[in-house]
Amino acid sequence: MIGRVSLFLLLALLAVARPIHAATALDGEFDAIVSTTTQQNHVDARARMLRWIEAHQGDPQCARGLLWIAVLERGDGRGEAARPLLERILREVPDTEWALNAERQLADLDLDIHQYRRAIETYDRLAALPSPYWHYIGKTAGDDARSQRARFYSFIAIVAALHLIAATRIARMGLRALWPLPNELAYPLPALLVILVAAAEQEPAEARGVITLSLGAIALLWINGAWLRAHPPRGPARTGQALLGVLQACGLFFCAIISSGLWEKLVDTWQMGAD
Repeated sequence: MIGRVSLFLLLALLAVARPIHAATALDGEFDAIVSTTTQQNHVDARARMLRWIEAHQGDPQCARGLLWIAVLERGDGRGEAARPLLERILREVPDTEWALNAERQLADLDLDIHQYRRAIETYDRLAALPSPYWHYIGKTAGDDARSQRARFYSFIAIVAALHLIAATRIARMGLRALWPLPNELAYPLPALLVILVAAAEQEPAEARGVITLSLGAIALLWINGAWLRAHPPRGPARTGQALLGVLQACGLFFCAIISSGLWEKLVDTWQMGAD
């Protein structure tokens, strides 16, 4: 959510920005390209802006145009297409505000592909600048990147633990023990299948989360139910099995949220309430 908002705000700023070096006046075509761009004509707008840039080499606005295209590419989910444009800005106009914006966008791209160390180093470098604006941007983005890194490593650890438990149980009881379906799965299975079908009507991120959660629930109920049927717990072991099941369910929910990119939306909903 924060990433999408920041991209929108940057596009808005780029649309109204004026040249850093006042010696060059804005070309009318440049403004026309920016002002007439919609979600439906991104491909054409990018091509027009690239032609403008090639026809105006040396114009300070070229960096603004490159950054504008890069933000469009990232907003369309084409982050790697944006990277060479941002690197070009760093080569052609270093030590400018455009270069600082390009650095920030490159760090965001690194964050998207889980290159946390590189992203955090860039954010910390921006936070160390004397400008209050860049200090705030770098500090805020750096803190968010560190939180994302912690969640991602937790996600990896939980996924590994869930797979290890499942593999261990299957190895000990054998595949034949999985059939017939245990009651723990047989009873909720129709509802889970309905949920899977209904997920197709949701937004992509929400659909991925629901599908991950439903398929994970089927796997956990199947394996755990078969295990309990083959090795009925007695005494204190029953409490231990119940606690393990709760931990597995919580871990599955966390993994579904993280893998679907819904963490920030979940936090916003928790803090501000559902719409």
